[in-house]
Amino acid sequence: MAQLRYDPSDHHWRLYAADRNSRWHYYDMTEPTPRPGELLKEIDDDPTGIFWG
Repeated sequence: MAQLRYDPSDHHWRLYAADRNSRWHYYDMTEPTPRPGELLKEIDDDPTGIFWG
């Protein structure tokens, strides 16, 4: 699964991925962005297999 988090201090979204223990970790394969659509595309593409297995 994936989680998008918004940081109001810099107005950017960040992408997080859950591990097998349901703990959230910052997904550092993308940069924080003010456009969440970029992160949604990363989730959809899932180049590492972390989101959809």
